[in-house]
Amino acid sequence: MKKFQSSISYWLFIPVLIVLFCYLIATIIEKDWFSSIIALALNLLVWSIVSKTYYEIVGSELKIVSGFIVNKKIQIKNISKIVKTNNLLSSPALSLTGRLEVFYNKYDSVIISPKEREEFISALKSINYEIEIKL
Repeated sequence: MKKFQSSISYWLFIPVLIVLFCYLIATIIEKDWFSSIIALALNLLVWSIVSKTYYEIVGSELKIVSGFIVNKKIQIKNISKIVKTNNLLSSPALSLTGRLEVFYNKYDSVIISPKEREEFISALKSINYEIEIKL
């Protein structure tokens, strides 16, 4: 079992967290409890994504976790290709640079951003040496 943390574009998430936190404080000061609950929920959602996005190799599976929103398992034997991408689509990747698109099954793919890319790719290739790499 090997766990790989996601690379994080802090310049993107810190302003979002600051704005959401300020909004939460403002709603508390105004005693707008409904808006406070919504603001708190948004803060917790963003914080859970930032603090709990990782990729884990467990046996022959790649487990992708992003907060409590994404919990995906992919059979490593079904991965056909890993490609470097600059695609900005929403995904369990916290960095806008150094993204990898993992192609699996016949038509599926997921975009991730492991901090230790080379080690991550090596770990996958040690299980499925047929994975095509295009960096």
